Parts: sequence; C-alpha cells; structure tokens
Amino acid sequence: MDIIAEIRRRYFVGHESISAIARSLSLSRPTVRKHLNTPPPSVIGWGGAIPPHQPVV
Repeated sequence: MDIIAEIRRRYFVGHESISAIARSLSLSRPTVRKHLNTPPPSVIGWGGAIPPHQPVV
C-alpha cells in the first residue's frame, strides 16, 4: 500500500511524470498507470465499507 501512496504523491503533488516515477521505483509504466487509476484509499478509520444490514428481530 505504501508504494501506491508514493506513486500518487509523486504524480499529483510533485507533478512527476509517469515515466520518471516508473524509472525511479523500478516499475513498468502500465503498473504506475494502474495505481493512478485506482480510487484513493478511504479516510474513514474502519475502511469505509457499509456494514451489512442486520435484521431486527
């Protein structure tokens, strides 16, 4: 997970190119692109998933 955060930080904050990120982290460009296209991690502490519906008895 740390590598995804590093890629996102370098691209969105540091304005580094995909090629430069791939070179410096020894990753392929499609891998860097894939990680940039994933949704950002949730900031909610418990994961952000909706808990399953519990039937009321």
